[in-house]
Amino acid sequence: MTVPETSHLANKAASLEMRQRHWDKIKAALSVLKLATGEQIAAEAKMDYHAVMRRIGEMERNEMVYKPGTKIPTS
Repeated sequence: MTVPETSHLANKAASLEMRQRHWDKIKAALSVLKLATGEQIAAEAKMDYHAVMRRIGEMERNEMVYKPGTKIPTS
């Protein structure tokens, strides 16, 4: 599957500083929540859900966070 060019442009536009700010907010939220869904992290970090999920994917790839494999109900 190929990624649309607009996604590539959006990714380039997301500066490392912005990503670092998002990572810090997510880590702070997880320090409070411990185990949480993307919705819960977004609410605690006061971030957009989709932005959280993009950053979580990056954080997983960089071994900053991990998914423990347990399921938590969402709304």
